[in-house]
Amino acid sequence: MLGASADPGARSVTVQRVAMRYARKQQVAWRRVAIRHAGIDTRNRVPFVVLAAFLAALLALAGCSGPSSAGGAERRVPVTAESGASASVDGLTVEIAPGDVAGTGTLTVRRWSAEGSQDPRPPVDLPQGMTLLGDGMEASLGGAVLAADAEAVITVEPPDSGTEFGTETSESIYVLLWRDPSSGWRALPTERTRGGAFVARTNLFSRGFLARIDAREWARQHLAAADAYFSGRADVAPPSCGDEQATRGAGIEVISDPGDAVTWCFGFEDGRQVLKVANNRRTFTEVTFPEAWDVVDDGARAVPSDALARALDEGVVPPAEPGREAWVVGGGATLTLVVPPRSSGVVTAQAGSPAWALSAIAFGLDVYAFAAKALGLLALAQSATTLPGRLLDRIAGTEDLGGYTEPLQACGQAFAGQVTDGATGDDLVAGIRAIWQCLPGLMQADAAETGVTFSGLPAALNLLDGVVALVLTAGNLLGSEVGEAVA
Repeated sequence: MLGASADPGARSVTVQRVAMRYARKQQVAWRRVAIRHAGIDTRNRVPFVVLAAFLAALLALAGCSGPSSAGGAERRVPVTAESGASASVDGLTVEIAPGDVAGTGTLTVRRWSAEGSQDPRPPVDLPQGMTLLGDGMEASLGGAVLAADAEAVITVEPPDSGTEFGTETSESIYVLLWRDPSSGWRALPTERTRGGAFVARTNLFSRGFLARIDAREWARQHLAAADAYFSGRADVAPPSCGDEQATRGAGIEVISDPGDAVTWCFGFEDGRQVLKVANNRRTFTEVTFPEAWDVVDDGARAVPSDALARALDEGVVPPAEPGREAWVVGGGATLTLVVPPRSSGVVTAQAGSPAWALSAIAFGLDVYAFAAKALGLLALAQSATTLPGRLLDRIAGTEDLGGYTEPLQACGQAFAGQVTDGATGDDLVAGIRAIWQCLPGLMQADAAETGVTFSGLPAALNLLDGVVALVLTAGNLLGSEVGEAVA
C-alpha cells in the first residue's frame, strides 16, 4: 500500500493521506451511529438541516451570550415594539422601552478590552485630564428601527476596584464617550446613580468607553491661561499714520504717559489728521477722546460705550464726561481717530469696568470652546469660538440683539452687582467671576440664534455648563496673582 518509493518525503505524504482518509471514514461512521441512536433517518438530510436552523433560531430568540468574534463577551436578545428589550453583559446593560422601536429585530451588546484591540479602536489623542475607564462597549440594533425622539438607556457598572477608577475626586466628571460615524467621538451626558452605576442615553447604536474628566487638571491649565490673558500683552506692532513728520513740522505735539499697554501714532493719512491707538493688552481696553473727533470704521474690534451700556447695563458703563466719547477696543486691535484741523485734546486708554466685563465674557467663552471641543461637541465649540466677535457686531450695529438681549442683561447686572465705578482689586475680581454665571444663557441663546441642533442638544448644553462651571471654580481661577494684575 505504501509502495516502494525511495523518497522518504513521498512516503510521509502517502501515509498522511491514508491516515486522513481513515480518520474521515471513522468520523463519518461515528456520526452515522450517533444519528442512528438519536432516531434520525440519514437517508434524507434536509429535515436535519432545517431542524438545526430552527434550534439556532430558537436560541437567538431566547437570548444568548458568549464570546464574540472580536474576543469580548456578547449578549443578543429579541426586540419588538410591544416588549422593547433589555440586554446585559459584564456590567453593561442597554434598555429600549416598549413602544420605542418599529419592527422586530435583535439587540446586541458587547464588551471588549481596549488593550491590543484593533477593531474597534479606542479614541486617540485624548485631552490632558481625560482618562478611559474599564473595557469598551458596543450596542447594535438589527432588523428594527428606533422610533423618532426615542433613546436607548445605557447603564455601566463601575469598573473593578484596583483600576484607575479609584483615583476619583470631588471634581471628577464622568461621561460616556460614544462613537458617531459622522463626526467622531462625542461625550454623552452621564448621571451617577446612588448605587454607583453610570447612566447615559442615546439614539445612536455604536461603541464607546466610560471616561473621567479631571476638572482640577483642566482648571490648572486655564489658571495659567487666565493669568496670561488678564495680565499679558498682545505684542501688537506699532501702528503707522502715513506722514508723521508733517505733523511735527506744523507744530503739533503729542504727549503720552510711559508704559506698553498701548502704542500710538499721529500723522497725515488720506488727506486728514489721524491718531491711531493700538491696544497692546490681550483684554479689552477703554479709549476716551473728544466727542468732536470721528472714529474710522475700518473693521477693528471696537464698540462705543453707549451701545455697550444698552446691551449690558448702565451700571456697568458709567456715563462719559461732558464733551467726551468712549469706545471699548479689543485686545490687539487699533482704534483710528480723525482729528479735526486746529484741534487739541486728551486721549486716555484704561482697562475700565466695561472693558473688564467684555473681557470676562470673552475668556469664559474661550473655556466653553475648549471644553466643547474636548467633549466632541464640535458645533457648540464653533459657536463658543465665534460668539465674542458676533456679539460685538450685534452690540455695535443697529439691529436688535434678539435672543441675546436677556442673557447680556443678566451678564451686566451680575457684574454691576459686584463692581462700582472705579472699583479695583477684589471687587473687580468678584465681578468677573459673577459675570461667568450668565454664560450658560448666552450659549443657549447662541445655539437658537445660529440654528445649532442635534439629538440631545439640551442635555449636551447642560453637560457643557457643568464642566465649565467646575473648571472655572475648581482651580480658583483669578487667584491672587491674577487679581493683582486686574487691579
